[in-house]
Amino acid sequence: MCSGFFNLNLIAATLLVGIAVRLLDDYIDRQQDELLGKATSWHYLQGASLIYAMVSLALGIRLDPAWGAALFFAAYGIGMASDPNSMLPSHLSGGLEFLLASLLAISVGGWSLGLAALSLMLGIDIIDDCLDLAQESQVVSVQNWASLYGRGPALFLGLLAILSSISLAWQQALWGAIWGGVFLIFSWLREGRGKCY
Repeated sequence: MCSGFFNLNLIAATLLVGIAVRLLDDYIDRQQDELLGKATSWHYLQGASLIYAMVSLALGIRLDPAWGAALFFAAYGIGMASDPNSMLPSHLSGGLEFLLASLLAISVGGWSLGLAALSLMLGIDIIDDCLDLAQESQVVSVQNWASLYGRGPALFLGLLAILSSISLAWQQALWGAIWGGVFLIFSWLREGRGKCY
């Protein structure tokens, strides 16, 4: 295997965990996406998407255990932070699940990888919110970073979070940003999202 920046385990692990997160996110958002007429992975795969997500996550964590697990827990935590006051099926609030998932990301990855994963996922989530704003304005009560602060400030915060991530663990975060960018562009092209500016 190549070492350094072109470490194939790191590259593949980041991609596989990203696929798992995308499939799970499409599953969680399936009802809202159907209302908006979005054809996501759930539209094509239905329940099989959960199996593919588990396989992808297992392979990603196998290839790079610390980064793969930290990245997944960070994605989970950032997802829960979007609605911190909601009560979830676990009987915990979104904010508490965010805190627990963040602690798990740091415990499996250490401070640098855990915080890099959290910053990276926050940045990607904010940029995705910016791209989502046009469609989500059609759904009542949906709030995200872009709707709260405006597209320009949200985009700045998202880029700042990604740069912070790169400063903490540059190889892992840079591959996360690359694959995250690929997923965002693919989603934007597939779903015909509006421009973020």
